[in-house]
Amino acid sequence: YGVIAITPAEPLIDRLGDVSEPAGLRAAYQLAAHGAAAVPALIAAMQGNDGESVDDARVFIDEGQHSEVEMVARNAAHALVATGEAAVPALVDCLKSAGPRVRKYCVFALGEIAGDDPAASAALVQGCGDADVYVRINAVEALGLKQATPEGVAALVKALSDSDDEVRFNAALALARV
Repeated sequence: YGVIAITPAEPLIDRLGDVSEPAGLRAAYQLAAHGAAAVPALIAAMQGNDGESVDDARVFIDEGQHSEVEMVARNAAHALVATGEAAVPALVDCLKSAGPRVRKYCVFALGEIAGDDPAASAALVQGCGDADVYVRINAVEALGLKQATPEGVAALVKALSDSDDEVRFNAALALARV
């Protein structure tokens, strides 16, 4: 097992949207190896791939045929998760001005990052009431991965009455987890 050389960040950012999903993910994890220094570039990459969330399940299950639409944002989110707690402040800040696709991936990443940062929990609670259904779906699922707080539990209970059935399902599952 050889040592993997860390290449400069700029070419790696360009590879986040590679048509080969494994190549894009490899670039994401190589960027994560740069630690906190890569966070601004990863947030910028996500913001550059913002837009409406794709309302097509094939984005995730078609062996990549439609995945290119959100590939950069998704791969950047995975890199931010691998970066860890150093990415939390930037993700929370990004939520304030991002469009629906990036907000969806921000709350996903906040849920996957280990730890129970109060700012992350507050952002996830806020995400449970987002106008975009995919942000709400990811936010309620993410809250189920965190330490329970009174605000988080209240947001999940409220999500049980959401108009979307997947939000309600994920809220019930999250409540069972906490």
